Amino acid sequence: MKGLSFALDPDGYWIEICDRKPNEKFTDNIEYNLSQTMIRVKDPIKSLDFYCNKLGMKQVCEAHMEGGQFSVYFLSSQVNAKLDELKNKSDEEKWAIMKTSFHPYLELTHNWGTEKDEKFKGY
Repeated sequence: MKGLSFALDPDGYWIEICDRKPNEKFTDNIEYNLSQTMIRVKDPIKSLDFYCNKLGMKQVCEAHMEGGQFSVYFLSSQVNAKLDELKNKSDEEKWAIMKTSFHPYLELTHNWGTEKDEKFKGY
C-alpha cells in the first residue's frame, strides 16, 4: 500500500507507520505524531466491547478485506463532537477525515479464524 511501511521495535513488535496528509490546522512544525496504533485482536466482538463500552472510545469506521481474510476497526477518543457528522459519511469520506486528522486512532486488526485458535498470541 502506498504511504504505509513497517518498522521492528527493539522488543520485536512490528510498528505500522502511516503517511498522513498535511493539515493546515496544525502549524507547530511537528515532523510527526503517533497518529495510529495497531493491535491484533483475537475476537473483535470482545475487543470492541472492551475499547468502546469499557474505555469509552468510539468506533469511527471498519473495513473487511476478503482477499486478505482480515478486518480492521478504527477507534478514537477524540471524535465525540464529530460522531454524529461521521454517521452520515461514506466509508471513503471517513477514511479521508482520518488521514488528515492529527488526533490518534487505534486500529484493531482481526485476522479471520484467530477467534478459534487457542495458540493465538496477537503477534
